Amino acid sequence: MVNEKTWKELTDMYYESVSAELSEEEKERKQKVLDLYKRAQLKCKINKYDSALMWYKRAEDLFQKSNFSIKQKRFINLDRYPNSAYIFYSINDFKKAFEYINKTISCLSEVEKEFKVINFAKSRQAHNIIRMFNKQKRYEEYFDWNLYLMNFLMFSEIPNTDNKVDLSVDLIPLVPEKLLTKRFNSIFLELIVNFNTNCEIPFGKVCFFDSFIKRKSEIDQEKFKIFHYFIHCLSSINNEVKSRKESIADNLFKSNDDSDYIYVKILLYVHEIRKHNHLESKKDTILIEHIQQKIQITLSRIYNKSHIEAIKLKLFENGILKQGSLPKAGITSLQ
Repeated sequence: MVNEKTWKELTDMYYESVSAELSEEEKERKQKVLDLYKRAQLKCKINKYDSALMWYKRAEDLFQKSNFSIKQKRFINLDRYPNSAYIFYSINDFKKAFEYINKTISCLSEVEKEFKVINFAKSRQAHNIIRMFNKQKRYEEYFDWNLYLMNFLMFSEIPNTDNKVDLSVDLIPLVPEKLLTKRFNSIFLELIVNFNTNCEIPFGKVCFFDSFIKRKSEIDQEKFKIFHYFIHCLSSINNEVKSRKESIADNLFKSNDDSDYIYVKILLYVHEIRKHNHLESKKDTILIEHIQQKIQITLSRIYNKSHIEAIKLKLFENGILKQGSLPKAGITSLQ
């Protein structure tokens, strides 16, 4: 595994080689173009979509009027295309958003011919496609792409030989561990938040993780710490039927109470209650009440009010908690 300095040196080679070909005037023009796209993106983030489209049009006009070479345009497009995709994603123009994500991937493929390590950047675009499927409620594809990307990042594998964005397994050893972990956690934690907040995804869909449970011994605990704990908890909940005084999630997460675990813990608590509710003769009402209290305590640490309301609704609809049993939002959020 190379260190991050080496990774930076490898990825910077491309940017430096293209920048060296730009005159000072061209560098200034390039920056003006990208600044306009970023301004449009920022307007989207505060829901000012008309203003965003105005700045986007200005950026496009300036880009088209600028006499950049093909190589220089490709260099700029590595930022231009993703920014454009985000803008159209924000206004729910999914056809345009997909178009620009695919253009980004094609652009990366061209750059990859000269600088192979840039292939890993395609994983970010694959994540953006996952977000698109979620927003469009295309859940079969949503879970399929999550499986694809999580297997690639964690096991360096492409499942079912379906390499959706032509990711290179051979280049994984060149990716620094921090970057690999950050990319994986971003995908996994967004998936967990969705499990907790989206009423259209049933809690029973947690079976999505069964293939990972079967391979739990292969999960690198240092690189994928949160996921490692989550999978081992799921496995224990699935196999444990004895009466206990505390939940399995409590036992495994005692020393890991930071904000990244909040949504993970809630889903595990819910899964544990659902499992006990199906035990019938061995059903432990005291333990269920204990876990319900733990859910309330954990929810009180969530800062995002929209998430709290969405989680409440899903918990009520699934009979996990009763109306009026949840506290108000606390001070901690998922970053």
